[in-house]
This record gives sequence, structure tokens and C-alpha cells, in this order.
Amino acid sequence: MKTIDSYQVNNASRIVLNANESYKNLPDAIVDEIKENFDKIIYNRYPDNSAKVLSEAYFEVFNISEDNVMFGNGSDEMLGLIIGLNIKKGKKLYTLKPDFSMFDYYATFHEGSVIKYQIDLDKGFNVLDFIENGKKENVSMILFSNPNNPTGNLISSDDIKIILNEFKDIPVVIDEAYGEFSNSTMMYEIYNYPNLYVTKTLSKAYGVAGIRLGMILSNSENIKNLKEMKVPYNVNSITQYIGSIIIKHKKETDEYIKEIIERREKFYNNLISRNYDDLTIYKSFSNFIYFKSKLKSELISNFEENGISIRNFNDDSFRITIGSEEEMEEVLNIIDYTYGGSI
Repeated sequence: MKTIDSYQVNNASRIVLNANESYKNLPDAIVDEIKENFDKIIYNRYPDNSAKVLSEAYFEVFNISEDNVMFGNGSDEMLGLIIGLNIKKGKKLYTLKPDFSMFDYYATFHEGSVIKYQIDLDKGFNVLDFIENGKKENVSMILFSNPNNPTGNLISSDDIKIILNEFKDIPVVIDEAYGEFSNSTMMYEIYNYPNLYVTKTLSKAYGVAGIRLGMILSNSENIKNLKEMKVPYNVNSITQYIGSIIIKHKKETDEYIKEIIERREKFYNNLISRNYDDLTIYKSFSNFIYFKSKLKSELISNFEENGISIRNFNDDSFRITIGSEEEMEEVLNIIDYTYGGSI
């Protein structure tokens, strides 16, 4: 079985910017609401297998019917389920390079093969070339994150629709774990494309990675089939309860998203204006920024010496989560220092 690249989460660090989590806990008002109603949870019974309280909250906010959504223990569970249903020995999963490492893990776990289309971050996504390569390989399923993890690159909805039309007979799954930071989504296109699936999570924009809640959206027939295959009681009662409250607090979520987008753009523009040689900074539509640098080892060392953990990859690239204003100032200072300045 193929092993996956470690998440490298180091919560012992003073500043944790390696897992794309929220830098702050929930607002006090939401925490208080959760505490005040905690006695509504029934602890001695198994959780509601239909996750009705979550479906009702999701419908109230997003107008997506319970027939079109299924909840799980993080979007990872949903991805693992749909890959397991479609990929086995002799089947090919078509994804991007780079992309989320769990795609490879689930496909190889089920003895399928993984076909990767190399992203050209300088020229942009070539949808026609992607389609041609996928057809040549006779792929069985298409899956990619959008915005891309780890690059932050965004494939347009128009390009995704072209892919859906060209591969009508196989599932096309869009992992929108970071979609809220891009102001772009395919979630409402599930009614128009029978082969479309969209996965989402509360771990990123909603800031509750600790409760492990994700969902998959598709047409009612697809969701019905998935619900028949999932393990029972896959979302515990506490997660269902807290998740339903979080989903309804859209105003607070939108405010956090706006804050992160503004800080991301400020951080990106500050770095671009410095024009450092050998430091490539990629435009991001997510809550992180992706870099390449020939001085990566020195940068990583300087971050570690200052108690800051970032996501380090095997090549010359790395990724930094957008944190608080103060945290990003520290990151900027260390980059400046590495390139000849002083902290």
C-alpha cells in the first residue's frame, strides 16, 4: 500500500500554520449558545443515523435538501467512501499533481491506480489537455480539490462544466474544502449534472476542525446510494449538535472568511512588492499561500527556531496558513531576515 506524506502537524509550536486551521477559537457568543443547550444531547442512545438536525440546518442556510446531502466524520470519510465505491483493481482515479494526499491513499488502498495531471501554475489550467489525457488513460473517476490544496489555484466553474460534459459516464468529484475562500462553488450545479459530487467541510472556513464534520452533495439518487453504503452512526451526537449551531451562524462565518481573504491579499502583496530572487509566491484562492524557494531549508530552519510550524513538502515548495495579523507579521519578518534583512 502506498504511504502518504505526513500532515506534519506540530501543535507544540508557538505558532501553528501548517494545517490550514482557524487561528482562533469560536466566538464567545457561539460557545455560550453551545454550552446553554448542551443538555439537549441524549448521551445514552446512538446518534441519529440520518443526522436530521444537520440536514435541517443546512437546508435553512443553503436551501439544499436532505435528499442531496450526506454528512460524515470529516469530508475525508466522504471521499474515502466514494473512492471505494468506484475504484478497485484495474480502475483509474484521475487527479491533479499536486493535490490532496488522501486521494492517493484511498485509491491505492482499494488497489486502484492514480493518474495525475501536472498543474502548470505559470500558464494556468489547460482543460482541453486535461480532457485529452483523461480519455487517453480511460479513467474511471475524476477527483480534484478546488481551490487546489496545496497550491491555492482555482479552476473555473466553466472549465469544470466542460469536464462534466466530456466525462458524463463517470463520477466527477470536486473537493471544496477551501471553497468558501474563493467565492466559487459547484454545489448548486448538482441538480444539472448527474455525475457531479461536491465535498465540503466545517474544518476550514467554519473553524471547527476539532469536531470532524464534512459532507458530500449530489443528486438524490447518488446520495441515496451513498447512504446505503455508509457505516451506521458515522456522525456522533455531539458533532451533530455543535455542527447544526455552527452552520446557522453564517454571519460570523462570513465575517471570518472576509477577514482571512483580506489578510491573505495583504500578505501576498507585501511579499510580491519585495521582489525577492528565488522566492516564488503563487496567487491563492484559499486560506493559505504556496511558495517555492531555493532557500527553503534555511527558511524552514528559521521558522522552527522561532517556534513557527509551516507545511514543508518534499521538493522546493512549502505552504503557509493565513493566521492572525500578528502571526503573519512574524512570518514576514522571518522571510525578510532569511533574504538578508533582520528580525
